[in-house]
Amino acid sequence: MTNLKNELKIPPEDTNLQEEWKIRIHKEGTKGLTIASIKQGTWLTKKLWSEWGWKEVLSKVGITWQKFMEAWSYCSHNFVYWAKGNFSWQSAVNRLIEELEMVIK
Repeated sequence: MTNLKNELKIPPEDTNLQEEWKIRIHKEGTKGLTIASIKQGTWLTKKLWSEWGWKEVLSKVGITWQKFMEAWSYCSHNFVYWAKGNFSWQSAVNRLIEELEMVIK
């Protein structure tokens, strides 16, 4: 069985983006567009899929872009927690990888 945690490259944390989002969330509250943008996910998923080589690894185990985005939808709230400073980057990305591992089981 494939261990995705060993095969997928994790990009470095963008602390500037995190700080910008933290400020915007504080101003907007929970009904703001910032949280919706984070949950929508293309700010990260496109980069992971294309720039960080996740497409090659995930395609080998049968995960399409659509399945990738479905897995994202189950754990996008972790990236909101990260943006608020309540969750580490590593933990948020690991949760995404765990969701992807569930898809291939």
